[in-house]
Amino acid sequence: MLKSALPLAACLLAAGTVSGQTLEAPKTFLSDYSISMMGLPLGQSSFRTVIDGDSYRVDGHLRSAGIARIFDKTVAQSRVEGTFTDHGAQSKTYSLSYVSGEKRSKALLVFANGNVVTANVTPKPKMRKSYVPVEAAHMRAVADPLTAAIVKAGSIGKVCDRTLHVFDGKMRLDLHLSNPRVASAAVPGFKGEAVTCSARFVPIAGYRKGQKSIEFLKANSGISITFAENGSTGVYGPLKASIPTYIGQLDITATKFSLAK
Repeated sequence: MLKSALPLAACLLAAGTVSGQTLEAPKTFLSDYSISMMGLPLGQSSFRTVIDGDSYRVDGHLRSAGIARIFDKTVAQSRVEGTFTDHGAQSKTYSLSYVSGEKRSKALLVFANGNVVTANVTPKPKMRKSYVPVEAAHMRAVADPLTAAIVKAGSIGKVCDRTLHVFDGKMRLDLHLSNPRVASAAVPGFKGEAVTCSARFVPIAGYRKGQKSIEFLKANSGISITFAENGSTGVYGPLKASIPTYIGQLDITATKFSLAK
């Protein structure tokens, strides 16, 4: 289940510490997240983000924990480098290395002006009859999972007024955000207002039609993401996400959201 949720989970939690403070000296931000299902621990992730002028780099690490390690040891490492533009964060290169039990996969994406110009993925997906292949048109105006959730908004009430277009090297998906609810929130490193958005999962390509976990997410309206602003920058990152699955609710919760000392 952790493997099935990885592309969506990565998108939801990856950008939590990107501050967009491009006019200041280089800064390093740290964020940690716990991943659980029905209160049982499944995994942990950590991210180190370096902002230097208009450039950013994010290094992420995810590993299985608790009962998930009984079935398979899962480890994922990712990195993205990119720049801040007038339209928000824009990827340059993205890499992912994923190991779950005996299964291994790697992805390397190169971007230009928001479009994927090179995509190297191993192993290649199996072209079954039910598989929806990724075509060139699917890789235009997209972002990797570590960049997609870096939300730039004029106010907290406008955070949910958008669609996130995501490509991780294998799967192309959209997340339609809506229905903002503002409330107070606090985690180590952050205390203030946060906004919770409803999110609708739309698979575009790189998946099998009829796959149980994908069809469940597609039909479900209960996905939510809570965003918080980094300082007064107008840039928001996820504090929490809740994802219903056919075997229970998957929760991703920030346990650290702070500037490195």
